[in-house]
Amino acid sequence: MEGVLDEAPAHNLEFMPLLIERAPSHAANLGLPSVSSLGGWAERHARTLAFVLVIVATVRIVATWSVFSPTADECAHIACGMEWIDHHTYELEPQHPPLARIAVALGPYLTGARDPGKGSPSELGAAILADQGRLGRNLALARAGTLPFFWLACAVVFLWARRLLGPTGALVALLFFTALPPVLGHAGLATTDMALTGALGAAVLATLIWAEQPNVSNTVLLGCAGALAVLSKFSSLPFFASSMLSIAAWQVAADWRIVRKVTRRHIFGLAGASALVGVLVWGGYFFSYGTAIGTDYRRPAPEFFNGLWAVRLHNSSGHLAYLLGRFSQTGFREYYPVALGVKTPLAFLALLLVGAGACLAKWKEPARGQALAFSAGILGFAVAFSRINIGIRHVLPVYIGFSIVAAAGFLWLLQRRGTTWAGAVLAGWLVLSSAVVHPGYLSYFNLAGGSKPERILIDSDLDWGQDMKRLALRLQELQVPSFGYIAAIYPRLAGAAFPPMRDFDTERAAPGWYAAHITQLTLRDHDILVQNPGARFWVDDMAPIERIGGILLWRVSAAGAAAWNASRLGDKGRRIARRAPYVE
Repeated sequence: MEGVLDEAPAHNLEFMPLLIERAPSHAANLGLPSVSSLGGWAERHARTLAFVLVIVATVRIVATWSVFSPTADECAHIACGMEWIDHHTYELEPQHPPLARIAVALGPYLTGARDPGKGSPSELGAAILADQGRLGRNLALARAGTLPFFWLACAVVFLWARRLLGPTGALVALLFFTALPPVLGHAGLATTDMALTGALGAAVLATLIWAEQPNVSNTVLLGCAGALAVLSKFSSLPFFASSMLSIAAWQVAADWRIVRKVTRRHIFGLAGASALVGVLVWGGYFFSYGTAIGTDYRRPAPEFFNGLWAVRLHNSSGHLAYLLGRFSQTGFREYYPVALGVKTPLAFLALLLVGAGACLAKWKEPARGQALAFSAGILGFAVAFSRINIGIRHVLPVYIGFSIVAAAGFLWLLQRRGTTWAGAVLAGWLVLSSAVVHPGYLSYFNLAGGSKPERILIDSDLDWGQDMKRLALRLQELQVPSFGYIAAIYPRLAGAAFPPMRDFDTERAAPGWYAAHITQLTLRDHDILVQNPGARFWVDDMAPIERIGGILLWRVSAAGAAAWNASRLGDKGRRIARRAPYVE
């Protein structure tokens, strides 16, 4: 491969502006502004344009707050953060560090919400959100706590891409990152996944900066970024190690002489940064001191070690996962590759493949593969060791590196006669597909997902309880008098009034209105099949009249219910069923 990326000098990370000046412009032949003029303009206004991109993405995220009801995990995170703020303890549920939880609980706390007392994390969080009847405001304030981590992730993408691709490439990478539906979806929730994305990216970038110049200021930066990552989510520990090992392996393979550049300053600096991480993480737990689970001696921050123990236990026992119609308690090796394949816009995947090819073609240039190796390291660890497969959100940081690589692919296409339009079309397709799906970023699937994505993935990839409010408003429009409902989370948190509701039996049909969250419906039917492998469900045979995000809505007629129930009685019943409509 030849062109922009291939001409980059290996020793100079700031190579893109020079290349834009000397690269041949094929755009001029098409009546477009030349690449050099576009590059020069972008370089002069890079920070302003980056700020505009982040503001636009932020507005899109904020616009979803009033649309979606709380998801299954948000209440628990808010409750744990409120415990930290209100009581200066962290014992309610230690499986996640406190940083992101503090951020999402701070807004409700500042406006008067408090820890309501005893109960499960989900019950306490629900009470906090409903405090003083201000569900909408409290939920918005909680979700606002995630925005700083999104901004941090955007800064990492821009700064890292600028080091590798120059200002133009940095803007393209940021554009791609802020257009990805999974990123926008999880940036709009009061959870820990965007905190992990921003903090882990910052820790890895700080490490690369420190490795080049291990001075005091960069060592302090590394320590602070490392503590931020550790306090965001426990998966940051293996993800940081695997991504840095992947980057180091690439760079050593490209030029083994890089090892000679390791000096005493690196060794002492690493020790100092590690000590700073330890102190800051301990401070995140109020400098507590006590006995951790499974030990007989006291240690700093026992809640931190209790959390590590809980995560290890959770991963070893697994978590019921669903993929392509199959269930597994220990997960699937192919889960994350499949999830990325259907949850990521196809245009982005195409640009990613082009960018990866450009990187691999010149793999002996060490700096070229940093972003690709970062994401590959995270994905490789998750595929090999994760037994908790419940959402692409658990590997959300891969989109930082992938956005940079996709930007490299775009620039590679832009500099070749005959492929300039390909790059423009793919970039335009990505931006357009992201705009069209608004506000349904969380349940987004690309064209490969088909019309029934629940056959591929469920849970936080499709239905995490976020559509209760939309369902309530739709039932009001349809003037539904009452309905059967299989809910994902407390219906009182919908933010809109439901008609009278009841639970319903999926093994026996009855006339009326019914709604079910796809995730809960799938899991319930699975539990029934475990006990009764021959069970049949009318929800599988009767097509819903409407899909509301991750919720299916049926209206079953009396004749249809009688026909389906009769079909369970044998051939005669099935003949009766064929002559009767299932739904009105």
